[in-house]
Amino acid sequence: MTEFRVGRHPDFPLYDICSDGSVVSHVHSRPRTLKPIKCGKYLGFTLVDRNGRPRRVYLHRLVTEVFHGPQPDGQEARHLDGNKSNNSEGNLDWGTRSQNMQDKVLHGTAPQGERHGSAKLTDAAVIDMRNRSAVGASITDLTSIFGVSRMTCWRVVKRKLWTHI
Repeated sequence: MTEFRVGRHPDFPLYDICSDGSVVSHVHSRPRTLKPIKCGKYLGFTLVDRNGRPRRVYLHRLVTEVFHGPQPDGQEARHLDGNKSNNSEGNLDWGTRSQNMQDKVLHGTAPQGERHGSAKLTDAAVIDMRNRSAVGASITDLTSIFGVSRMTCWRVVKRKLWTHI
């Protein structure tokens, strides 16, 4: 188990950033642990920066910068276990965009298949399409049955699309 540590971010000197992903405010007379808010898909805060201005920040970025150093060029913060709510120091690290995308595939959080925002097929429809193709249905038949283009049907049948199934 990793020992509990506390650090300070140079842009936010009135806050303790803790290795477990918690943040303690020293803005007022009594310290208090802040509750994170939802910032899109991640957790974050609105903190007062060193110039006294409020700034919205992601919790995972704060923890990564405090415990793993400043963001290297071409790198981004990674959640090593794929859980965006786990912002502990040991679950975060800097990595390339490619590493982050590979992590998402590994953890099943990549927007692929029916989880993709523009998907027109479901996993079940893809399986059905491949089964129909295997027993002789033509690409033209599949196009009219599933309401997608010939190219999409061909790519699904040839496993160029929906490769995770």
